[in-house]
Amino acid sequence: MAILEMQSPSSMVLWRKTRDNRNATVWVDGSHMTLSSHSLPVCELLPCGTYAVHIRSCLADACSDATTTVFKTSPSSIPTPFITTIFSNDTSSIHMEWSFRRPIERPDLDPQFEVRVGTNGIFEIIKTTGMALTVTDLSAGTEYEVEVRQSLKVAPELRKYGNPARAVVRTWPKDDELVVGGVVAGVAVPFVEMPGKPEDERFAATGRSGKEDL
Repeated sequence: MAILEMQSPSSMVLWRKTRDNRNATVWVDGSHMTLSSHSLPVCELLPCGTYAVHIRSCLADACSDATTTVFKTSPSSIPTPFITTIFSNDTSSIHMEWSFRRPIERPDLDPQFEVRVGTNGIFEIIKTTGMALTVTDLSAGTEYEVEVRQSLKVAPELRKYGNPARAVVRTWPKDDELVVGGVVAGVAVPFVEMPGKPEDERFAATGRSGKEDL
């Protein structure tokens, strides 16, 4: 759907619409006494399509030249990023990287990413145009939920968001809390969980620094 905005000398508006396979025509009827603005929703448009809009005003026997604008519709869905790397190498930060698929039909949509990092239901939200991020000032020995989702600019001041990719990562405990065997307070040392990863690969992406060898 698209919203068309126009100005015309009309105080009363009546929509009449005709349509063939490639073109749709809409008339706005009313009085010439008052200058007014109109917004017209246009439905049933194809995703990632390019459309031209022509607007002109008419009297009984003549019409003005047309004002023309071209716009593109947004994709039907926003691709979900894929988290490729996430780990904690110290007590207060985590590092993550991700990849994404840009809609081939709309390379102009200005992708941006929203990263949410939190624990116990309290999240920090970070927006970035990059595909890697290090989050600092975190608590030691704490499990954090991570979400990364892509947004595309579909109109001025308007972004459309896709579904998030999710992971869980735990920061390293403080050195004085580490014990032989890599267990602290009965909880395993830093690990990563990503949906779809086999259980025996959970520790593969942690970026272990060798602290468990103490």
